[in-house]
Amino acid sequence: MKNRIIVFLKKRWLLIWVIICAVTITGISVMASYEGEDSIMKRVIVSSDGKSTGFTSNLLAGEISEGRYAHRSIYRTPRVSKIYEAEVYIRNHEPESPDFPYESDITYDLEVSITDSSGNIITDLTGFGGAEGKLVLILNEEGRTVATLPVGQTVSATIQNQTIVYEKGKPGSLKYILVYQNWDLDEDTEYCVKLKTTLARGQNNNYPDLADIGCVVGLKKNVDFEKNGWDAFLNESNDTITGTIDGYNLVLTGSGASDITIRWDPANISLNHLFRGTEPVFDLKSGEVEYVAPSGSETWATLIVHANANDAARDYRNYYNIQVYSTGNRRITASDFKKLTAEDSQPGTSLITVQIHDN
Repeated sequence: MKNRIIVFLKKRWLLIWVIICAVTITGISVMASYEGEDSIMKRVIVSSDGKSTGFTSNLLAGEISEGRYAHRSIYRTPRVSKIYEAEVYIRNHEPESPDFPYESDITYDLEVSITDSSGNIITDLTGFGGAEGKLVLILNEEGRTVATLPVGQTVSATIQNQTIVYEKGKPGSLKYILVYQNWDLDEDTEYCVKLKTTLARGQNNNYPDLADIGCVVGLKKNVDFEKNGWDAFLNESNDTITGTIDGYNLVLTGSGASDITIRWDPANISLNHLFRGTEPVFDLKSGEVEYVAPSGSETWATLIVHANANDAARDYRNYYNIQVYSTGNRRITASDFKKLTAEDSQPGTSLITVQIHDN
């Protein structure tokens, strides 16, 4: 038997060699194919700069170019007190994924600076209208002042060792109140406040998958404040990053009472209708907003805001800032937003519409 096998192998050695080579090549091809698919998967789940999005904010965002951050406009109605506030949240998760926080404490410093609209620090404030008594304050969640910039004396301050504590499955954030004190909405339009984080990376290069975030905040006057009515628009400050943006802020602002109906296509748009992250961006009162989910043949979602700037129970709220994100393959542009009127109530090719009914 043994001799027969040896004779068979000698006669068929070339065929056997070809079969062995074919099996080996097939195995290599399968391995290469698997590794190729694995590489594609990695490219899908890792952002273009290799950074995680587990460090976010309602205002601050990543660099749009080296050392440069997006400009954000905050619209306010003029007040006799000349004191204006804006809420700032820094989070350990994506806005739409609060149940998946970054799996570690995040420690950072927050730098606050007086700048021009491009984020360049202003060192000479000579001629800054009515600078005496003008302040920029940062308050923490407890209302304690953690940074003060007396305009004309100090142009930068750093709030050190800020830590968002990680709790498994629970979103985390730190809240700040940016306060403009004795600010003139007509005269002080060229001056902004830059907010920028510096992650505590240390010698061990902590947070290699996170990027610092920042923004340049400009205070603007709501030009329609004298009218008894409300307006809606996408924050035009995002135009500074055209081509890379995947989200806007939908701003509602005005006076008096109005019912504002917002409708959007969930296949392409995600709108923060719960005003959530970890924070309620606004302390909404019962009945102030009303959400209607898509159902049956109605494929669009609806949010109705019952706005009333004269209502003391709502702190005379005359401003809403609602985050809007692109969820499909189509990037959001200004042309995707449409403000409907009685004469033109059809959405057309837009992805998000707003209709205002003054009461």
